[in-house]
Amino acid sequence: MGTSNLKIPPKNATDENHASLPSRACCVVVEYIPGGTLKNFLIRNRRKKLAYKAELETACPATVSCADILAIAAEESVYLELAGGPSWPVLLGRRDSRTTNSTVADEFLPGPIETLEEHKSKFFAVGLNTSTDLVALSGGHTIGRARCNTFINRLYDFDGNGNPDTFLDTTYLATLRELCPQGGNGSVLTDFDPTTSDAFDNSYFANLQAQKGLLQSDQE
Repeated sequence: MGTSNLKIPPKNATDENHASLPSRACCVVVEYIPGGTLKNFLIRNRRKKLAYKAELETACPATVSCADILAIAAEESVYLELAGGPSWPVLLGRRDSRTTNSTVADEFLPGPIETLEEHKSKFFAVGLNTSTDLVALSGGHTIGRARCNTFINRLYDFDGNGNPDTFLDTTYLATLRELCPQGGNGSVLTDFDPTTSDAFDNSYFANLQAQKGLLQSDQE
């Protein structure tokens, strides 16, 4: 199945699927398979982000930053009928760094196997509230997926004595173990939300109450 380019038009050139953007935004290209699910509506990796950025630079040089591309893609993926979530005005004009270092960038992002206290520390460091902001932003995991290698530590030897994370529902644990066996393919993907994976709703928080959070950082 091939892909097509979803192009977001300039301000005032809107339709039922797109929010208005300032005129300086020529277009943003996002991978979308017509008739597909939210799993297909992703900027999948850094290489593709760079390819999209290069295409934009050809069409409108020095106009749309990579930071703006990610912000627009996030809003569109939530707003479109694929997820059924809310829409919001995307404030543009973010500037990209003059240098890039993915390792340094990752150090500032919350990691999947970090503790709640580590997440609080990272949120505090950038001026975010460690309770309300942390809870609200973690709710973004109502959609999306994670690889086995980001949560397999919870399934087999979480405490160093061969036991799984006790905060995992036993039925959910069995499902995850089947998907991610010891010594298996760590790149296998599964949904953050096992109940309504393609809907922007509050099931993520209900899952946490039922001990069905996928990541350690979520369930804590």
